[in-house]
Amino acid sequence: MSQEEIRKIEQLLPPVSNKAELFTLLESMTHNRGLNIHTISIVPSESFARLSAGAEMKNATIGVWDVTLVVSGVQSYELYKQFLSDIEQNLRFYDLVSVSYAPGSDQQTFNLKTYYKKTTP
Repeated sequence: MSQEEIRKIEQLLPPVSNKAELFTLLESMTHNRGLNIHTISIVPSESFARLSAGAEMKNATIGVWDVTLVVSGVQSYELYKQFLSDIEQNLRFYDLVSVSYAPGSDQQTFNLKTYYKKTTP
């Protein structure tokens, strides 16, 4: 695996579990669309996976954060699609697990998973 390939993976899977950085990224994405965060929960998941990449990463596992993000201000379907696109286009890798909302409310709950690379001894 080349150094360039490793660099790309590290953009998708940050090499450390930095909860504060993750919070800042999510806050920035919501703020850029004029949305308000009501609550945010970022907790480590019990899920992990072993990477089967080259020698440089053979001792790496993937850590998982479970993220629940409750936002308001989603006033249109277009804004909703733009926010989902922001999540999809972000350099950090996210899996959108679910979205829930109540009819007549502009508040929505997004459940996500995001990942980081951690090294094991």
